[in-house]
Amino acid sequence: MGKQLTNQWLIGFIDGDGYLGLERINRKRNNKIDVFYRPILAISQKKPIVLYKIKSFIGCGSVNLKGKDRKNYHYRIRSSALFIKYLYPILKKNNFQTNKQLQFDILSEAIDFLVTKYEPNNLDHQIYLEKLDKKLREARLLNYCNTNLITLDWFFGFFEAEGCFYFNIDINNIRKCNFLFKVTQKNELLLKKIQKFFGYGFIKKERDLIYCFEITSFYTIKDKLFPILEKTLFHSEKNVTRIQWLKAFRLITKI
Repeated sequence: MGKQLTNQWLIGFIDGDGYLGLERINRKRNNKIDVFYRPILAISQKKPIVLYKIKSFIGCGSVNLKGKDRKNYHYRIRSSALFIKYLYPILKKNNFQTNKQLQFDILSEAIDFLVTKYEPNNLDHQIYLEKLDKKLREARLLNYCNTNLITLDWFFGFFEAEGCFYFNIDINNIRKCNFLFKVTQKNELLLKKIQKFFGYGFIKKERDLIYCFEITSFYTIKDKLFPILEKTLFHSEKNVTRIQWLKAFRLITKI
């Protein structure tokens, strides 16, 4: 993956950390309340660097510090016009791997209705969109994995949202050194798909309903994963962790 974000990377990141929704807005005008709906994308991160990159890549949205503790940054697209003009074409041409695809399919139906038919004061139209919103919320709870092929760009977008690096070094005893490349998920089917994509690593149950895909073998990391990570630039603060992890592994293995 090059220095720029790609559509597949963005899809992977949204698969991991994104929120797709349908927001209802009540607007009072001339002593009458008009009801509007708009599609939204929201992504939260502790550090804003990747959110600004996403904003620049998509071409719209805003990044703000939110929450009671003021420790989390939120990227949001809450304008229907901007969502449909800039983000919607990207999402239509690229498939999600998780239940985000189910959510997007429902949201697409809502967007089509809003663009072609919706009348703000039509109660039947409001009921129809509320039903779609309910279906969208229900889809978030489903354990779903589609049949489309994974790409490396998608995986690293997803990994930046959901994955982690770990290493523990004992310079006096290489046998006590541990290196871990890990993705934790409720969706075991997705992890199996990731494992099949790489052709190595293993899946284990971490706790009730939580599974993880791990790569820990020195030889597998050295021969297969290391060369990939060495030429892959991450877009979040995880890039610093990637560099540290690679340096530590190079120090121990002298590659």
